[in-house]
Amino acid sequence: MLQTTATLPLANTGPRSALDRASGYVITPPNLFNFNTQQDFNWWSFSALLELEEEIVNKSDVIISDTPPTDPDVLKPGILWYDTESLDLSIYYADGDSAQWVPVSTPYTYDEDLDVIRRDLSNETRQRETSVQGIYQALNNLDIASNGTVQTIQSTIATAQQKISGLETANYITKTEADADHAALAQQIAAIVIPPTPDLSPYATTSAVSALTTKVNALPTQTELSDVANSIPDVDSFVRQYDIDQAIAGITVDYLPRNGGTVNGSFIVNKTDYNAPAMDFSSSPASSNQAFKFQTLGSTPNNFNTYGTTNNLWEQAWQFASDEDFCWIYNDTNKVFSITKDGPACSQLYIGDFGTNNNNGRVITNRIDVRDRLTAYQSAFEQVRQAVSSSTDFDSLKAGLLTALANV
Repeated sequence: MLQTTATLPLANTGPRSALDRASGYVITPPNLFNFNTQQDFNWWSFSALLELEEEIVNKSDVIISDTPPTDPDVLKPGILWYDTESLDLSIYYADGDSAQWVPVSTPYTYDEDLDVIRRDLSNETRQRETSVQGIYQALNNLDIASNGTVQTIQSTIATAQQKISGLETANYITKTEADADHAALAQQIAAIVIPPTPDLSPYATTSAVSALTTKVNALPTQTELSDVANSIPDVDSFVRQYDIDQAIAGITVDYLPRNGGTVNGSFIVNKTDYNAPAMDFSSSPASSNQAFKFQTLGSTPNNFNTYGTTNNLWEQAWQFASDEDFCWIYNDTNKVFSITKDGPACSQLYIGDFGTNNNNGRVITNRIDVRDRLTAYQSAFEQVRQAVSSSTDFDSLKAGLLTALANV
């Protein structure tokens, strides 16, 4: 039989036993009962190289966790574990009697990083204290300005009271005195008795009767009147002067002049065309300029405001020059929005997306109550300021800020 390397027997069992003792952690030990030829050794060596390569690929150099590993398949002397809580690196050591994790690094210090945070926190504290002092100063200035305004108003009221007192002491007749004089005069008039004058209007004088007789004698006879009546054409279809006078009088009552005028009363417009405007100022931009004019009920007379187009491109505006208050008032008492010369103001403001109106009116989704949101922000700012002022270290500052911002 031809001998090859595949059938070449191994020399002795000594080296084979050494292979069994040297393997076991990563490499599978050989089966010594079926390990006799060079081919057996070659196949075992090839499998051992594959196991070594797989261990190198899959093995992690360092186990990273906050607790030490406890898996028996993992706990082998020499593995490394990095503690993410204490930031320490340890090695698993076994001396035959016991096994434990032994630190191989010193704890990491944060003093330099904390010094940077403390310095930044100190700068931020000073800046915020400066801002708060600026706010206090502005409030003090506002109080001073308000005190001056109040004093001016009080002085004006005192002057008005002096003028009123002067009017009360002047030599004027009071309403009570005037009413008493009027009642006395009425009694005196009622007491006067005037005899009635006879009414002679139904009677004619002698001269009037004589003149009338002369006129009657000059009148045409009945025969003459009949001849004239027969010669008069039928005028029933003709327009009479009375009809013309009535039509002319009706123009000033039922119609407006073509060049405008003054209307005493009010208009009621019943539109017949749904798409046509009730009042149309669109013939030219000039026709829309100051289309409406109103007089304001103010403390002084002759205050007017207008609405319409202006001389600026695309602009339509309410124009006024005094203390007019353009506002929306609900149910005669609740003013919900106002615009004056000082700007707009409202008691409540919402931001959101408009939906289709329903039976109750406006529909808003994703609504944000600006007043509530600003109140929450102001409260959070005060809590942040308190946290910055009262914190003694980074942890207390962090806890204070988280508490302040929890409801924002």
